[in-house]
Amino acid sequence: MKSQIVKHFTVYAGLLCAISYSSCKKDAATIIQDNEKVNSDSLVAMAATTNYIVSTVVGRGELNYPYIPYPYLICSASDGSKYVSSNNDIFRIDPQGGYTKYFTYYNPTGIKAGAKGSIYFVGNRHEGDGSADSSTFVKLDWNKKLTILPVGERLRYIGDMAIGSDSSILIPDGENHRIIRYSKDGVTSVLAGKKDVRGFADGVGDKAHFTSPTLVKFGEDGNLWVVDGTAYNIGQSIRKVSLSGRVTTVFKLNPQFTNPHSIISFAVTRRDKNYNLTPYQNVFFFVRSFTKDRKIISNQLFHLSHNKVLTAITGDIPEDFNYQDGPAMQANFYLPIGLTVTPDGIYVADTGTAL
Repeated sequence: MKSQIVKHFTVYAGLLCAISYSSCKKDAATIIQDNEKVNSDSLVAMAATTNYIVSTVVGRGELNYPYIPYPYLICSASDGSKYVSSNNDIFRIDPQGGYTKYFTYYNPTGIKAGAKGSIYFVGNRHEGDGSADSSTFVKLDWNKKLTILPVGERLRYIGDMAIGSDSSILIPDGENHRIIRYSKDGVTSVLAGKKDVRGFADGVGDKAHFTSPTLVKFGEDGNLWVVDGTAYNIGQSIRKVSLSGRVTTVFKLNPQFTNPHSIISFAVTRRDKNYNLTPYQNVFFFVRSFTKDRKIISNQLFHLSHNKVLTAITGDIPEDFNYQDGPAMQANFYLPIGLTVTPDGIYVADTGTAL
């Protein structure tokens, strides 16, 4: 039977992992509660699947894995290659698993694969006059020709970007609680949200309100998917924005949890909970649990179906700062930040600081 993987990248306190689906096992029920129906406003998931296996692909040097220091974000390209941001470098992993240091740029983040071998990323740099940090939007062609995109807004501390089907750049302007669109013709506009208006409301254009949107992915359904905050917590909801600026909420974490929870990474895909292709857009996402003083308790991966059924992919393992491969319900993650879905599995950039 064919296995597909959730794959893990790690070095020191970071790694690149793969989570694959093993089609020869059966689903098992159990975690947390016995609800027959899953409420999309909660993390109560009756249907847990034990069909996934976690394995390390690139990891800690001392464990004799191939070495990429501090993998942070990851994206996959149509040719099967993957790009990983790491400190001030971008690594390319070819379809056969070999990897090279591909490009060096100050603090590359929000990395996305474009057309014809291009990649896009955000570089956050310090202004020479010491006034503030600013975000630079970069296109790198297949021949490594670098172009700075002249986004007509001064933006700061941007951690992500997405490429639209019309080649526009979509940017979560978290500090100003809005989504910026930079068209292929070089025109900058506000797609949704309103500057300096913090809140949570669906609607069209500036009638929709965000609270520090952070992560974005463009889906095959033609919509931008956004991880947004709620009140004073980051990563509390998943929202969908059409290219006409209409905002709808897909999922919200339950604010009544004893411990704070945050969505820390996500991927939008036409894969169901058993990793079969579907005509619908679904979401894989990691949720991090904290104590009230912000100590990390655990990191858990979920699948959210198009009809809002929530399934646990990995277990709610208490955080002990150890990596654990194997059956997904027994596997452990440290700081899973990057997430991408490919035909052969879910790849996770699991990073952290050296101990």
